[in-house]
Amino acid sequence: MTLTFLQVAKRSKRNEEKVEFRNFDIIPESLEETSYVKNSTLSKKTVGVVIKRGNTILSIAKNNGFTFGKEYFIDIDTFKEEERKKGYATLAAIKIISYFLEKNMFPLWETTESNIPSQKLALKLGFEPMERYPVFEFRLK
Repeated sequence: MTLTFLQVAKRSKRNEEKVEFRNFDIIPESLEETSYVKNSTLSKKTVGVVIKRGNTILSIAKNNGFTFGKEYFIDIDTFKEEERKKGYATLAAIKIISYFLEKNMFPLWETTESNIPSQKLALKLGFEPMERYPVFEFRLK
């Protein structure tokens, strides 16, 4: 784990990527007007990490808003196909996990069976498979 962290940190400095902590809306603004989400959750924020090059966001890792006791779920995305497999999601994940560990919060990772890149990243970060259950994917247009 330490070796991976150092490799990612060195790559980040060499390529001039920036790490920023931000607050994110738990419910995206685009869904605020739907009748399905009219409640106090709309105003809640969550913490995340953005990896940027210039003004371009390369990867995001954040608490997705689901917490239980001292555990929270992580969402990670590297948006452009050509930016994947370059360590940006790893760097973002390490930063957000470190942030929450300092607050005595522990990460949970959930993914679909078909999301092999997510599973590989979780294993790389030291997560271990604990149980299987249906995880559904919804695509909003």
